[in-house]
Amino acid sequence: MVFLGLFIVMAAILLGGELIRENSSSAHVTLFDSTVPFISTDAEVFAAGAAVSALFFIGLLIASRGVRRALRDGRDLDELRDDHAESVAMLIRENAGMRRELQRYRDEGVLDTRTSARPVSGIGTVYDAMS
Repeated sequence: MVFLGLFIVMAAILLGGELIRENSSSAHVTLFDSTVPFISTDAEVFAAGAAVSALFFIGLLIASRGVRRALRDGRDLDELRDDHAESVAMLIRENAGMRRELQRYRDEGVLDTRTSARPVSGIGTVYDAMS
């Protein structure tokens, strides 16, 4: 495919060059009711048309790349939202499980809910059940 594309480009360049060389008669170009300066031969008209079409295709290329990037970014954002929603749902499930486990310990009397904090030198604050 690359070779075919390069072959077509080379053929277009050769054909365009031959058209410019062969057409050297005078021409008169107007744009928006004004005469276009520096375009006085058929070859210059052809070259101006080639330049305008090149700008057109460059604009299409830039626009298509922008659309592709926007679509890719949208897909990435959707994936991040899904991952975030899954993480939040998992954390909520874990939190609910820990609350059930804490309540079970409280109900069984394994855990004394009356705690106090007392500082211990060197290791910070230790929580100890009041007796």
